[in-house]
Order: sequence, then structure tokens, then C-alpha cells
Amino acid sequence: MQGLIATTFSVAGAFYAAYLVRQKGWSRADLHRGHVDSVVGIGVLAVLTMTIMITAAAVLHGRVDPTELGSATQVAAQLEPLFGEWAGVLFCTGLLAAGLSSFLVNVMIGGTVLSDGLGLGGDMDQRWP
Repeated sequence: MQGLIATTFSVAGAFYAAYLVRQKGWSRADLHRGHVDSVVGIGVLAVLTMTIMITAAAVLHGRVDPTELGSATQVAAQLEPLFGEWAGVLFCTGLLAAGLSSFLVNVMIGGTVLSDGLGLGGDMDQRWP
């Protein structure tokens, strides 16, 4: 559960949601739609994360001692039954994509919040954010 929460919840993203709601011009009347969107989004992320953890457990259990997992390539062994020798490359490419996408989104959030805090605007359509 700790891994599930740590990989799917972003404090910065939750904070930035207030900016997005304001940009959309939502009011209390739109609360239900926002709630449904949140539940669906969280559900999809939870299913994906659980699928990855269950697959890893099914493939690695009994084959590898957890203390031996010291690199991304060793963890990539969970993908070997499906991708063979390309498992390490695919896994590391996925890690790079996940890191870069998170980096870019967090930079966008940070820039918008900083710009708003300096009184230069907090809307993505404005120049400073």
C-alpha cells in the first residue's frame, strides 16, 4: 500500500489542481463532475500500479532474493518472460520516460506557482508561467 500511495499521489499536483479548477471557471455546481474525474483518475493509476506490483511478485517470487535487487536491470527481470533480452532496455526506457515526464510537469507547476506568487500571473495562457 505504501508503494501504491507513493507512486500515485503528488502533493504538488494536488496543490496545482486548485489552479486548474480556477482556470476552468468551475463552481460548486461542477463539484460532482470533478469528483467523478478524480475517482476515475485515481482508479486507473491504482490498477496500473497494482498490475505492475502483482506481475513483479508473480515473476520474481522464489527466483530472486529481494536483497539481491541492486539495479534497475535486475528489477527488469520481471519483464523477461514477455520481452526476453530486451526487458532491461524496455524497463530502463520506461524509468527514463517516467522521470522526465514527472520532471516536466513539476517544473510547469513550480513555474506557475512562483509566477503567481510574484504577482506575474498564475494562468498558463499568460507569458510568465
